[in-house]
Amino acid sequence: MCSNQRNKQYHIFNQPHTKEDYSEQIKRIFTKTADNIQQLKKQFHQMYLKSLHKFASQFSNHNVTGDFVYNSNNSHHIYYSNDQDNCYHMLRSIGNKDCSDCIGAAGELMYETTAPGIDSYCVKFSAHNASGNNNFYEYCLFVGTSKNMLGCVGPTKKEYCILNKQYTQAEYEELLPKIRQHMNDMPYTDKLGKIYKYGEFFPPKMSPFAYNDCVAQEFYPLSKEEIIKKGYIWQEPADRNITPTIMGSDLPQSISEVNESILKEIIGCKHQGNCNHPCTLCYRIQPQELAIHIKTGMPLPDTCPNCAYYERIKYRNPLQTFSRPCQCAGTHSDNKVWSNSREHFHKNAHCPNQFATSYSPQREEIIYCEQCYQTEVE
Repeated sequence: MCSNQRNKQYHIFNQPHTKEDYSEQIKRIFTKTADNIQQLKKQFHQMYLKSLHKFASQFSNHNVTGDFVYNSNNSHHIYYSNDQDNCYHMLRSIGNKDCSDCIGAAGELMYETTAPGIDSYCVKFSAHNASGNNNFYEYCLFVGTSKNMLGCVGPTKKEYCILNKQYTQAEYEELLPKIRQHMNDMPYTDKLGKIYKYGEFFPPKMSPFAYNDCVAQEFYPLSKEEIIKKGYIWQEPADRNITPTIMGSDLPQSISEVNESILKEIIGCKHQGNCNHPCTLCYRIQPQELAIHIKTGMPLPDTCPNCAYYERIKYRNPLQTFSRPCQCAGTHSDNKVWSNSREHFHKNAHCPNQFATSYSPQREEIIYCEQCYQTEVE
């Protein structure tokens, strides 16, 4: 239950304790009942809002914007990635140069591509290609260790293929510009009137997954209405027609009150679909899960696994940046909740630093620049 602490031990609510007292206080404060856990979560959230937050998780970068990005240079809108050089809009990627709009990439000169394969080069508008050393291909799926491919699905260790058909190098190089021109002359138009010429990734209609049933909903959550309006696929939740035998809100407060008979119960999620999560309405406790709860002493969950997961990730910042000033006002934060413990480089004046952060201006957190944060949290 601590925040903004470094090189400390035996602290509770940011207050120091002896080793012996710490153990006793933990037993008193942390009773491991369902109500106790919820109360502690609320208390910690209040502490969280009164704590300092660095504008982004970054180090060893030069001219970089994004979050959880390291060892990168001249790259912008980069998230959960490292070793990016001259890249833009990258997610969960490692070791890229001159790339844009990629996920899970590891290579050079790639555009609008997902998981192109390690050490790939010049890959565009493609997805989930296996192995590595995939070079010069466009609009391909599940291709492995190949090069000079267009519109192919599945081939491995091939070269100069179009729609999975093998051509000579001369034939391939003659056909390639003609096909690109044909894609521009006769583009695909979806039901919303959006035009897909050469240079655009596959339209959403071709996705084998519904928007609300894939990872996109985790990073960019949308309502049913928004999903349909944007032309994405919406999957109606399955009608499970299952009647719970006990509601999650009626489960015992403590795991000590639970026995193996709980494994036979159909538990109703306390949200009952009245949330923005893919709620399953009902769930069951598995033997391995019960064993872990007994071992840790933690109470059973009162929500389904999907709701529990989405409740956790809502604390994750969005894949978006906002231009903001540092909120250090000299001797305290702008909202006067945090009082500075040391003199900063700007002394009693307001910090002049500006930055791009994934904390929107509407958020309540106190956001400091790198210099002010490091001065306060040593």
